[in-house]
Amino acid sequence: MPHSAAQINLAGTWQLQGAPLPAPIDIEIPGDVYSALIKAQIAPHPYWGRNELAWLKFAKECWTIRRSFELSQELASNSLAYLSIYAIDTCAALLINGQPVHENRSMFIPLLCNVAPYLRRGANQLEVQFESAELYAAARAARHPYPVPTSQFPVQSSHRNFVRKVQCHAGWDWGPALMTAGLYGQVVIDFNRALAIEQCSALPTLRGSQGEVQLMLQLFCQQPGSYSLQLRLGERQQQRTLQLEAGRHTLQESISIDNPQLWWPAGYGSQPRYQLTCEIAGNLRSWPLAFRHLKLESREDRYGSLFQPIINGMAILSRGANWIPTDALPAAQSAARSYHLLDSAVAANMNMLRVWGGGQYEPNWFYEYCDSIGLMIWQDCMFSCSLYPADSSFLSLVQQEVECQLLRLRHHPSIVLWCGNNENVGALGWYEESQRARDRYIVDYDRLNEGVIGTTVRRVDPSRPFWPSSPCNGIDDYSDNWHDDSRGDMHYWSVWHEGKSFEAYREVIPRFCSEFGFQSLPSLKSIASYADPHDWNPTSPVMEHHQRHPRGNSIILETISRYFRFPKDLPNIIYLSQLQQALAIQWAVEYWRAHRERCAGMLYWQLNEVWPGASWSSIEHNGDWKLLHYAARRFYAPLHIAGYVEEAPRGADRQQHIILYSELLEETECQVELRWYSAAGRLLEKRDFSRRLQPRTAVEVEELAPAQLRDLQPILFMHLWSLQRPQLCAKNILLYEAPKRYALAKVNIEVALATMTGKAEGASGISIRLSATQPALYVALAYQKSWSGFSDNLLHLLPGEERQINYPMPPEHLVTPEQFRSELEIFDLASSGL
Repeated sequence: MPHSAAQINLAGTWQLQGAPLPAPIDIEIPGDVYSALIKAQIAPHPYWGRNELAWLKFAKECWTIRRSFELSQELASNSLAYLSIYAIDTCAALLINGQPVHENRSMFIPLLCNVAPYLRRGANQLEVQFESAELYAAARAARHPYPVPTSQFPVQSSHRNFVRKVQCHAGWDWGPALMTAGLYGQVVIDFNRALAIEQCSALPTLRGSQGEVQLMLQLFCQQPGSYSLQLRLGERQQQRTLQLEAGRHTLQESISIDNPQLWWPAGYGSQPRYQLTCEIAGNLRSWPLAFRHLKLESREDRYGSLFQPIINGMAILSRGANWIPTDALPAAQSAARSYHLLDSAVAANMNMLRVWGGGQYEPNWFYEYCDSIGLMIWQDCMFSCSLYPADSSFLSLVQQEVECQLLRLRHHPSIVLWCGNNENVGALGWYEESQRARDRYIVDYDRLNEGVIGTTVRRVDPSRPFWPSSPCNGIDDYSDNWHDDSRGDMHYWSVWHEGKSFEAYREVIPRFCSEFGFQSLPSLKSIASYADPHDWNPTSPVMEHHQRHPRGNSIILETISRYFRFPKDLPNIIYLSQLQQALAIQWAVEYWRAHRERCAGMLYWQLNEVWPGASWSSIEHNGDWKLLHYAARRFYAPLHIAGYVEEAPRGADRQQHIILYSELLEETECQVELRWYSAAGRLLEKRDFSRRLQPRTAVEVEELAPAQLRDLQPILFMHLWSLQRPQLCAKNILLYEAPKRYALAKVNIEVALATMTGKAEGASGISIRLSATQPALYVALAYQKSWSGFSDNLLHLLPGEERQINYPMPPEHLVTPEQFRSELEIFDLASSGL
């Protein structure tokens, strides 16, 4: 948190001007141009219907924003006045009182410049003139001596790879093309007479039992003299006097404490942090940081080559998802939305998120929150699915970008890996141009990724590993890692893109799977946010517009027909699409967790969305959990049970596997219950036994179904719980055939509702009790008026079993049980088909 002797905050209402506007309109800064146009009703919201297409013309426009501010004689007389802007998006010229101050070409390089010579007493004006990033990129591409191709999407802005802007602003296969412009984060002027801190970056390290923080300080001194530098780390304080001449000074300082508590990922320990402060001449910098040992184990072993994060000497099983920007409109992004998503990740037993390379380096508060809740961050640099130019001006811009982002972020314990890009190694073989002249593009790739990004990472932050690309097999290896599961990290997309069955997840055991996913349709509530009821059909123009994968809906419907009886209506199409998405990811995770000695991590694609529509996300744009996220809370749980059937040659018995998983840190005595039921609800067999699970293991048990069940279609209900900690329990089922092959009897699910009242958060709402007289499979609840989420969802009911689910609601919005029931929908497998 920066603080100086005096500061003017320039956030607030500015004026926006552009050719499409008959007169200037208001724009809120921090914020973006398109959000201002929406608020002023210049064009209808781009998320509704197919309105996005009407916004494509705005990508070619230039915009100007300006605001006036007053300066007193005292402030105007300061010789140091630093204008600080977190992000300028993107191609822009800054003027103060009509005089050019700065020309911007990257939204990933924060602005910090001394503007004192341009200021005056009384009225001042700051103006930002935005050039069209789309036209700038096209002009750069036209001047380049040879083509540099990039991925193509249904709706897009071309040549995004030539401009250092959020790459998915140009469109993706899950989001719109909205090439907006704006100023984001803080916009302030800090005033000082004598000395200013231009840069202050901390790098915590551990040396034996001592925690040391190395600080890089860049100071600009206007008045030579003696200055007192004060450092504080926790309870430790130190001070020294600096004799500074006029000009810029770069200092290396350090401060240490003995025996600091160690920071751990979620589920493996606590997240203690220490406050660091640095103060000189009225300038204060302060932030929390932490200490932990970090290593990426990549040695050769009998399976190939490891890819294993080691934290404080412990091999961590990384479980999580991929993170993209929380909204396509930057003004709609907020800390509250991010915190909800991050809390939801931890609630689903995740311990790692990958900040994907086609998005953005997130704000400071994002990483601070991850530090506080124990979420490890795999941080991509912002390059994705493309070839990139490697001319000197572009490389210089990238070098500045990477250096300033690392200096800003390197003190965060949550960041455990810097990665050069997303899928750019694969992109070398995607295009006709690079196939014909591969050497040229490999040289460009190497100049950018190793010559600039890798070199800068190793110089600025030697405390963390650098991984060249995701996926890849390691340094200087350009081979295919979409299909090689023996080394490095893998993106496994054969089930979605190649149309393989879910069983294909059991054909590979990645060393670390950093992308795999399956799409679903959004909830009806989400669909209603962008489509009229007459368009509520998967093949309507509006629904297809919000499905950006060219074959997306076809794959979803084809997979439904592969595994399920065809659904009877749209709500059940949605239900089965989300169910099969959950099952696809569950099949992969349970199998790979069963081989944790080989597979060290799994991050599904993707956690969140940039707009409402069909996607691979587990959380919808409005913040609601899809069925996948409820399933993730189970299959990522520290204590879990699962089963699968291995196919066998005709006439041979299929092999049944039942796996017990423990990611607990202590040995655990567990009780296991196995119940085989017929589709009609008759109990066929049961087995009860106990098992002692060692810490961080996955073990197979040998209690299998008796021989007389082999010719039936039983349903295995599994229940596991810890005898020492009964709150740690797991439930699961195993179907021996595809769900559509079961002749399931229609189930009458009894529903009893009651009002919960209380003053504590989450204490008021509706209590839902469910029961059934026959097995009810994959029971899912949906509520059309969202205030929060269900305490549980996507569950199975045994005959005579009662399950309670709570739906918290704010006291001021609490409805009666009767009102709630009128908006509540209950789905189950037997009732979903025609």
